[in-house]
Amino acid sequence: MSSRWRSTARWLLIYGFYLLLAVAMTYPVITQMNTHLIGAPESDAYEYARHIWWYTYAPANGEPVFHHTYLAHPNGLPALWLWAIPLQSFPAVILSWVMPLPVAYNLMVLLRLALNGWAMYFLVRRLINGTHTDQALTQHASAVALVAGAVFLLWPAVQGQLFGSHAGIIALWGGPLYVDSLLRLRRQQRLRDYLLAGVFFVAIILGSNLSLLFVAVPLSALMLLNALIQHDWRWLRSISSATCIGMVFAALFFVPAAYEQATSPAAVDPGGVVRFSADALSVVTPSFFHPISPALDYPRRVLGTNLVEGTGYIGIVAALLVIVAMVRVPRARIWLPLMLICWILSLGPLLKVMDRPVTINVDGQASYIPLPFALVSYLPVIDTIRTPGRFNLTIGIAVAIMAGYGFGWLTSRVNQSRRTLVWGIVAVLIAAIAFEYQLAWQNGLPHFPTVTAHIPDEIRALRNDPDVRAVFNLPHDNLLVAKEAMYLQTGHQKPLVAGFISRETPVSYAKRHLLQSTLDPALLNAAEADVVILFKQWGDNLNAHVFEQLGMPFYEDDRLAAFNVPEADASPTFHLDVTPAGQVTAPAAMSFYTPEPAWVLLEGQLSADERDIAWTLDSHVIGRATVEP
Repeated sequence: MSSRWRSTARWLLIYGFYLLLAVAMTYPVITQMNTHLIGAPESDAYEYARHIWWYTYAPANGEPVFHHTYLAHPNGLPALWLWAIPLQSFPAVILSWVMPLPVAYNLMVLLRLALNGWAMYFLVRRLINGTHTDQALTQHASAVALVAGAVFLLWPAVQGQLFGSHAGIIALWGGPLYVDSLLRLRRQQRLRDYLLAGVFFVAIILGSNLSLLFVAVPLSALMLLNALIQHDWRWLRSISSATCIGMVFAALFFVPAAYEQATSPAAVDPGGVVRFSADALSVVTPSFFHPISPALDYPRRVLGTNLVEGTGYIGIVAALLVIVAMVRVPRARIWLPLMLICWILSLGPLLKVMDRPVTINVDGQASYIPLPFALVSYLPVIDTIRTPGRFNLTIGIAVAIMAGYGFGWLTSRVNQSRRTLVWGIVAVLIAAIAFEYQLAWQNGLPHFPTVTAHIPDEIRALRNDPDVRAVFNLPHDNLLVAKEAMYLQTGHQKPLVAGFISRETPVSYAKRHLLQSTLDPALLNAAEADVVILFKQWGDNLNAHVFEQLGMPFYEDDRLAAFNVPEADASPTFHLDVTPAGQVTAPAAMSFYTPEPAWVLLEGQLSADERDIAWTLDSHVIGRATVEP
């Protein structure tokens, strides 16, 4: 066997090891590949799986790929934003050509996790081998790099994002490869090296545009600072040039999407920047599902409901290796500022402890403690970011590299002839790190959450009914219902009255509210909604109303009830709904329908003690005022 084939086989073997580690971390996904989707019940798994389906269905049926005509029926939704983040969907699109959609989605996630570990292995092995440092730590480079890759693959913040099924965000393999490419530019400045650095820069952000801020910018800044401190001006220029090339590559994806966003109405800011920040204690807080959590008492209070965005646990094993690196390996210390700065930024605009903003009393007035992120949180673009906790992803890069350096120094104390001992230590370390980092447990065993991928045959059969023009899903204002309804579309293949590309539907709240509150066949017919699907778990008092108005469903199980809309006796007439009715002391909504264009005069009296009020039309602010007493 030639040396090239031996080298290829070795790299494939390393990737296979990380794939097995990903399978173990996400168990029991490997046993449910075609029946479930990886992610918690509140995750985005259904949403992303639906978008993957569209990219195979649309070209095969003559529909535009980047205008989702089967959402927000009858107008459809522009979707160039998904062009800007192709790594969120497109790898699974290719897989779905030859395998069922759930298998394609789950396999994409597993392959991506393994690639994260492999990329970190590649970087740390080159660092330890002397490509970018001296030769002191090289004798067990492969073993050291294997541990570093495991740290990065298993990193709790990555697992947290996987809880949310954020398949694009966990595409972090570009980060280590980008760092390696920038370090390579210190030795040589060939055109292909610049282009390679630009490719890896853009790879960081093609899974999630927000990774530009959370990953790409911190890594670029660290490399620039390193070159500046060393007065290596040629390297400084090379890094700057490579970053600019990466931005040019990124523009090919982001400019069309940015134009689409700029020409769309601005929705009300959903907020959440404090809620989705990390707690100051998150770095020492394992998952509250972990078997040791009951003995610690505090994990539930620290992480609260923020397990997806707030997880930042470093772990005892990795922390000890980092300390060794800081004390014994000077070259490792350049990564400490990256870890500390990203940790501070991950805390968001206000200091939180036990998942609550810390308050102080100043002259008898309660106040919060602002943090550096508050200084930039209102800048353009950054003001749209709700999730400072994602800086924990970059902390994972720094910790993995420093842990590698620390373990490298420890193995340098071991004679090279004692390779069996070193590999035994590697196995114990990786097992200990995997145990510490595992977020998902059930009955004391690792058990990653999944959601069912089952679609009833009766729902799938709708695809063959030419009389069904569109489907309306209830309750209309529940985001989890909206996501699962989009996944059901992969089965029935009919347009949806609502649906969305990201976060929430732009379809008029008034339209959806009137359709749900009246279930008037005339209104439903006007909206071309010939089938109504009720998600009974979320229906509450709505369930009885639906059965009363629409009769017996043509399909029902413990989760769903699907109804054919009765024929309308007459054309729709004017409808008005005010919620709540009468005197208003809280936010109120007025919805009305007119069968043809008409003027509607709204009159009312406002009384408040200097209360600020706002008028919104279809979730967009159209006016503000202050009501004087």
